[in-house]
Formats: sequence, structure tokens, C-alpha cells
Amino acid sequence: MPTLAFRRHDPWWDVDGSAARRRYRYTRFVSFLAFVFSLTALFGSGALWAIHLGFAHMLGIHVPFGV
Repeated sequence: MPTLAFRRHDPWWDVDGSAARRRYRYTRFVSFLAFVFSLTALFGSGALWAIHLGFAHMLGIHVPFGV
């Protein structure tokens, strides 16, 4: 079994039972959701930083703020 495989097969998958499989799927879903939220926060803060410093305006992206 290769040790650097991205998605390794669990040899005990069928023996663990349905509750363990459900918990595994739920854990993977929550991990994926946390990763998506972290990327959203990263790109959102980068976009706001670019707007604040004026880089976005130099690129032709005009964001009017009605403050």
C-alpha cells in the first residue's frame, strides 16, 4: 500500500459499522466546509485589502462606498 496516496483505502471500512462510516463522512464534510470558509476569508480579506490600498482602483475595479 503506498504511503503517499492522497485517499488511502481503510481496510476495516466494512467492519467498522454504519455509525463509524457516518461519523467519518461527517468529519470529512466538516473539514471540507472549514477549508472552504478559510479560503473565503482569505480571498475576502485580500480583496478588501486591495480596495483599501488602492490596488483595485489601479486595476480598473471601482467600488463606490456610500459612507
